[in-house]
Amino acid sequence: EGGLPPGHTQYSWNHAEVAGQNALFSRTWDSTKNGELPPGHTPFSWSRVMAGIGGGSGGGAGQVASAKASSSTAKAKAAPAAAKVKAAPAASGEAPAEGSPEGALAKLDIRCGRIKECGRVPDADSLYLLSVDVGEDKPRQVVSSLVKHYKEEELKDRPVVVYCNIKPGKMRGYESQAMVLAATKDKGADNEKCELLAPPKGAKEGTRPMCGSLGVGSLSEGVSTKNISKVWGQVQPLLQTNGGREATFNGTLMTLPEG
Repeated sequence: EGGLPPGHTQYSWNHAEVAGQNALFSRTWDSTKNGELPPGHTPFSWSRVMAGIGGGSGGGAGQVASAKASSSTAKAKAAPAAAKVKAAPAASGEAPAEGSPEGALAKLDIRCGRIKECGRVPDADSLYLLSVDVGEDKPRQVVSSLVKHYKEEELKDRPVVVYCNIKPGKMRGYESQAMVLAATKDKGADNEKCELLAPPKGAKEGTRPMCGSLGVGSLSEGVSTKNISKVWGQVQPLLQTNGGREATFNGTLMTLPEG
């Protein structure tokens, strides 16, 4: 059985000319034909190639080329699978994989809420002190830096989306027990734009959104807030708004159970 030059397939060898090759030389190399050898080979080196013995630049290059081709094929096959995960975070009733972005999202208690009261934090130029109804017995106290973007009257009785199982922290002596979510552009710059996320009309306080078939916060029960910032750090970069100013997670539209 004839061999092929290291690094060549049957097709590439059938369509490539080799410098110094005799026009009558068979492309499928056969050392018995007219006693000819491939350019650059001695009888000894060619006998080793035909015997399948490694060593030398020819055998090494062939093995490396094969490994790279296998690697490229594996990546090409893996890509559609990754896309499927992005398009459908988890089947209904099916827990997302631990460590996955969807698994992190399921641990965050994100709900629809409504700002009941709004006032300025004393001696703070950029902070509001909010009272936010998230469907619990008592409203949550939230300190938020929205002074630059909203007037007090624009915030009172405003529906919002709230991240609830944040680790409480104090700002200017006031405890903040949750975070209202907003889309920002040019964050930190003088021309920063900020717009609060708004649930659909009629959404009840305490309702959790859906991401595809995944219930956001469906695994949040009992999750410790001690290291919740790491979970938020995994989720936050994947929260985006699309061209229709709708909230998405990892490219999947976020909705409410009612649709």
